[in-house]
Amino acid sequence: LSVMISWIQVRAPRLANLIATGDDEGLRQLFCRTQQVSFFLFLLALGFVWGILAGLHVTGHEIAQKFLAPAATAWLFAAVLLFQISVSMSVYLRAHKEDPTALTNTTASIIATFAIWAAGAYSGTTMMAMSYFLAIALLMLPCQTFIFFRYRRRHHPNPTAPV
Repeated sequence: LSVMISWIQVRAPRLANLIATGDDEGLRQLFCRTQQVSFFLFLLALGFVWGILAGLHVTGHEIAQKFLAPAATAWLFAAVLLFQISVSMSVYLRAHKEDPTALTNTTASIIATFAIWAAGAYSGTTMMAMSYFLAIALLMLPCQTFIFFRYRRRHHPNPTAPV
């Protein structure tokens, strides 16, 4: 996750420069291209790692016992993939020298923490990973996406330009 997030974070100064110069089209292109490349590389990396881990479990290799079960790993990987999208939007917003998602992210993180704790106390690792995924998918990402598009429309009004 850190490697894929760094893919977009290293472009934050360039995003800020495009904002400062008023190059909305360049900003949109750089953000879209960077976010898409980061997402697909991360998706490939997660698929590769999951395939190896699932293969270890299927073959009954003794090292497989040191890793999460494939179902829990899949839920966890799905959650961090969605989290990567959320982080990309945060980098874009912070390039404007603002962070309108701070409260949303903090609230979602607190809810996720309690959901994961409760799942761990009453169930197993798969339910913990699923709780993390649901907190990201049902709370953090939708709220962040709403804020992102509202903020983008306000500061870069070009309704025909896709993100």
